[in-house]
Amino acid sequence: MSRQFKTIAIIPARGGSKGVVGKNLREIEGRSLIERAIASASVKGYIDDIVVSTDSPEIQKTAQRCGLSVQQLRPASLATDSASVIDVLLHCIKEYEERNGSVIKSAVLLEPTSPFRNRSHVLKAMRKFEEGNFGSLVSVCPQVRKPENIQLKIDGGCLEPYIKKPSNLHICRQEMSNICRINSAIYVFNVERFRFSKKLLIPKVGYLEMTEIESVNIDSENDLQYARIINKK
Repeated sequence: MSRQFKTIAIIPARGGSKGVVGKNLREIEGRSLIERAIASASVKGYIDDIVVSTDSPEIQKTAQRCGLSVQQLRPASLATDSASVIDVLLHCIKEYEERNGSVIKSAVLLEPTSPFRNRSHVLKAMRKFEEGNFGSLVSVCPQVRKPENIQLKIDGGCLEPYIKKPSNLHICRQEMSNICRINSAIYVFNVERFRFSKKLLIPKVGYLEMTEIESVNIDSENDLQYARIINKK
């Protein structure tokens, strides 16, 4: 019997967080960040299964209430502040394939910290990834600050340019229309090539555009309050 090839969504959601305590269970208008991430992954026809990787029994129960089967918790070694998302993804994929007897062809990483990423964004990303024959596809938003203004703090209370030799100096924002930044909301990737490279940006790299507001990322209490204000409007 031939093995089944699948596309899965992986949602990493550990229980600990220094910037925002209990971050993945914090709510915006009655829905936690983990619930919002699960809802955004429900893309029939493109995503065959949704996997929540967590070390938290409470997050596990929340995912199960959303209809997911979270059968085991993430190993403690992959739930530390220093744990690499690459290692978490490799563990998730390996454990899923062994448990289900299937082969993961492609995967989409959806961090819960992007509360305004929704099912429509993920659907567009999956379609573009398949149609474009990309190694990976990431979501991006406009770069609103001039790259040459990024500075590095060094000894003696001084600054030096982080980009040593910028080839372009931008006089006004209108000249930056083709410059964007990765917003960390969506990463779609070919699993075989990901295993080999252990990188999320696999050439050729496609992109999905999102607005600056849609790209809000929750890393601090201020981010959470800002997202709640935006949501009301």
